Amino acid sequence: MEKSRKCCLRGFVTSVGDSDNFRFRHEPFLRGWRGYVSMLGFLFAFDRKAAIKWRIGSKGVNAMSKNTIHVRLCGVDAPEAMHLGRSGQPGFEEAFKRMKETIDGKDVTIHLLRRDQYNRMICQVLFKPHWFSPQHDLSLDLLEAGWGVMYEGNEAE
Repeated sequence: MEKSRKCCLRGFVTSVGDSDNFRFRHEPFLRGWRGYVSMLGFLFAFDRKAAIKWRIGSKGVNAMSKNTIHVRLCGVDAPEAMHLGRSGQPGFEEAFKRMKETIDGKDVTIHLLRRDQYNRMICQVLFKPHWFSPQHDLSLDLLEAGWGVMYEGNEAE
């Protein structure tokens, strides 16, 4: 997949919503410091989840949706959670656990591809398992682990 510098964002994962989507906070300035320098945020520099809650404050989920990007992984279809009266698909718990352990609260790079019908950004997501390792594609990681299948729906990326 060809990457363009115009559509590449760096930041961190604020929450994992399902086994194939999450919320992403873009932090381009002072990337290594994560912006904790402003407004007493430095107090939370070692606890990213607390820093996220502090930034959002009492505004709750509305503020989370205004300050983050809803991302869906490109090219992979993972088991869905139970919602709207439908039961969860087999393997959801394991796939969700894998996704959460892999990226929740961690730094990622996303390559924006397009927006889907639910207003989520379809993205290629790259992460580093360790600070010294090369970047890995999250979609390929889930496929190789057996927690997803190639997405073949309409407008598949």
